[in-house]
Amino acid sequence: MHTDNKWIIKVPTLIKELIMFFLLVLTIFFIQANIAWLNPSPGYGPRLKLNNKIPILWQYQGDAYLEIATAVYFPEIFRVAPDRISRPVYPGIAKMLGGGFAYLLSSAVKVNPIIATIIGYMVLKIFIYTLFCFLQYKLLCNFMSNHYAFLSVLLILFHSHAITYSATYGTQDLEFINPLIICYLFFDIARRYSNKKNVLYSLIIGVLFLAKENYAIYIAIIIFSLYKREYKKIFLSICMHFIPFLIWFIFLKFYGFSYYHHGIEGYGVGTWLYKEFIFMNPSMIFKTFQSSIISYIRCLIEFYTVWLFVSVYALFTLIYKKMISNHVVLFVGLFAIFHWFQMFVVRVRYIPYMASDLEFILFGLTSYILGTLINQYFKSSKTVVVAIIGILWLGWNILSIAQFPWIHPYNQLGCQDTYTGFWQVPTK
Repeated sequence: MHTDNKWIIKVPTLIKELIMFFLLVLTIFFIQANIAWLNPSPGYGPRLKLNNKIPILWQYQGDAYLEIATAVYFPEIFRVAPDRISRPVYPGIAKMLGGGFAYLLSSAVKVNPIIATIIGYMVLKIFIYTLFCFLQYKLLCNFMSNHYAFLSVLLILFHSHAITYSATYGTQDLEFINPLIICYLFFDIARRYSNKKNVLYSLIIGVLFLAKENYAIYIAIIIFSLYKREYKKIFLSICMHFIPFLIWFIFLKFYGFSYYHHGIEGYGVGTWLYKEFIFMNPSMIFKTFQSSIISYIRCLIEFYTVWLFVSVYALFTLIYKKMISNHVVLFVGLFAIFHWFQMFVVRVRYIPYMASDLEFILFGLTSYILGTLINQYFKSSKTVVVAIIGILWLGWNILSIAQFPWIHPYNQLGCQDTYTGFWQVPTK
């Protein structure tokens, strides 16, 4: 049958890519929203339930209650629970999105503000994950074919860490999302610099740090730029990236809030260096460094498993074949060093998911090696092979989340209250 081509709608490649990544994100979002069926936390059960009878969006993270309450009662909650006052971006945006959703439906139905905020939180999560996939893909396309850039997205998105935090209340997902966004901005500005870009990108970085302060990638960029003697650009960026924090700080003071940093004041993040570390004898200092490096490597191995060794092999292969510039090697090395130092400063946070900052690089290197093998043995069917790898990797990570012996959601231990149990926050 003949089809007239004039009736065929040509969808731009950009839109196709965004739709593809959006659908992939919805896939893992659906898995996480129904994670109760995987019995992910045996012995503890859900910390927070949206509904007692329907096991959807049950939260198994210890801070779930605090995180969503911060969004629901933002910003007044900071008068009684200031733990997240240094990270206002996620709860603030979730509250605004939820409020907008409730307003749009106000003429037809009254939406519970808690439900509206939860919807806002989920919309934010889906958007951030989709943005991450798109930027990861675009960044890696500069170094490898689109098939293998896409494979790097699958390896990260289908990792148990990304799945686990895709539909949770919290900022753990920004551990791997922030570094990628910042690196993408740096790569873009390095190709074509302008002061306007520097100001805009630095402001974006400042906002990201008000969501989660994983500074390793930014410090690596600053040191790398110092090496290239771009002093004025560095000064402008550092000044601009502080502006979002200053605006937030002024807002807090204007409305009578006291700034509080839970990491610093609650866990001694950074402060232990001058309160304890510098007073150690040389032997203790050496042992502390040694213990930190061992713990760091253990986190990397536990998080990346065999892919860590594959990515290291890929890096040395590229260096040996002179297929990667010295500047790229220097930048990756600086990032790895400051990533370790970031954990060292935090001290108490040698937790596997803290190793995810490096995901966009390590899984990018892994994709290069896998792509080389695919080109060698399956060149004519590489799309199918990439899809099979992604499906197998997704299945493996779902199994890694599931805990056995299996327990039905209704029989899992934990909080038996619904969202209606939130406390009422006193107003000023």
